[in-house]
Amino acid sequence: IFINPAKTFQTLLGIGGAITDASAETFAKLPADKQEEFINAYYNAETGIGYTLGRTHSNSSDFSSESYTYVKDNDAALTSFDIAHDKQLRIPLIKKAQEKASSFTLFVSPWSPPAWMKDNGNMLRGGKLKPEYHQAWANYYAKFIKAYEAEGLPIWGLTVQNEPMAKQKWESCIFTAEEERDFIKNFLGPTLKNE
Repeated sequence: IFINPAKTFQTLLGIGGAITDASAETFAKLPADKQEEFINAYYNAETGIGYTLGRTHSNSSDFSSESYTYVKDNDAALTSFDIAHDKQLRIPLIKKAQEKASSFTLFVSPWSPPAWMKDNGNMLRGGKLKPEYHQAWANYYAKFIKAYEAEGLPIWGLTVQNEPMAKQKWESCIFTAEEERDFIKNFLGPTLKNE
């Protein structure tokens, strides 16, 4: 292997890890001194490895103790949208990481839309987003981003779907590449631009 440090190709945004419900629940069970040790080990650039990038999820994921969404059933207008669940454990952990890191970039991925938005009526086991909920789901992303921004946690970026071709026994939703393209082009992109 030959390394030529004078020849560069691209910059690196950061190195990091996922901050999920599972990591937040585990972190919350640690004594205060161990919490501080953990945060320093991962996010402090001088005494730890200096993570600067974080990924989190909207709604529940396979790293959650239960399935949940931020809206009540059949609320396509999203008037009941509330991230109270995340405020309990996950947002406090993300804020601790943000405070300790020299810089911190956060992005988000959903594992599944609410069950009533999907053709299988279930957050689990794949299924597809129903066409009549494309706009509501795009609005959901915008509401999530704004809610996290209101908590002092700007979202740098997002993915349309975690593992879009995997039908899992946990939270999942199937998107083909063409479906993702069309969803971004016709719904998510214009919604984020307008918001």
